[in-house]
Amino acid sequence: MRLKDKFGKLSLMKGFVFKSVFGERPDLCKRLIEVTLGIEVEGIEVLQPEREIEVVADRAGGRLDLYVVDSRGNRYDIEVQATNRSDEVLRARRYQALMDVNQLRKGHEAKELRHSWVVFICDFDIFGKGLKRYDTGTMCFQTGERVDDRRISTYLNIRGEGGKVDPALDRLLRLFAGEADEGDAFVRGILEEMEKCRDNPEWMERFMTFEEEKERYAASVAEKVAKDAASKAAEEKLMICCGFVEDGILCVEEAAERFGVSVEEIQAWREANR
Repeated sequence: MRLKDKFGKLSLMKGFVFKSVFGERPDLCKRLIEVTLGIEVEGIEVLQPEREIEVVADRAGGRLDLYVVDSRGNRYDIEVQATNRSDEVLRARRYQALMDVNQLRKGHEAKELRHSWVVFICDFDIFGKGLKRYDTGTMCFQTGERVDDRRISTYLNIRGEGGKVDPALDRLLRLFAGEADEGDAFVRGILEEMEKCRDNPEWMERFMTFEEEKERYAASVAEKVAKDAASKAAEEKLMICCGFVEDGILCVEEAAERFGVSVEEIQAWREANR
């Protein structure tokens, strides 16, 4: 079954949908962790979806899509990423650091740090090798052996074809890609939760408002980038123009005509850059 036929704009790769489905259902969230990481976890607590972690004043904190702690104190951050920002590896490092800071209190020793995992579910191939799954961690360059600092970052490629993964994970990745296998109990549970969201008018209104605000924000950013680029180009043209004037190659009037700027702009630039 194609998800688009059933849910239209609702996609698990949309952060709002992802956080609504797994953030409100600890049972689904627990199973998500188990399937993506191939481990078993005991009781979990979902720490408010899109949790903002503050560090100290004048230092950047961070917003995690789905921040989870299990009964042993292990930490999990699960992110959905629809577009390649080319900074996912560094963001994983940042999120690991935030979770470390968040769990260690004054007086605690480093050995009390529990395991932490960051999972990126991506609609692109982060390392370009065609694999469905990439796991990274700390290693010793000289021995080639893994260093167990209790931190692992996992990057899942929902469009990947290569690499062997557990069948349950393969079905989950296909679900995120928009193909639902309703023979899988976990997939059915996710679909049922998505259906509840879709049938809830209040939730749908919040979702549509969020989507509209996101589109407006994207448009404003694109407009600012275009304006900044145009401003930079105009500044560079004016600088070159004034260079010809300063070197005596062209008079002010000739330079203004040649470069399509005003005499006043040239004079103002020369005054500001004396």
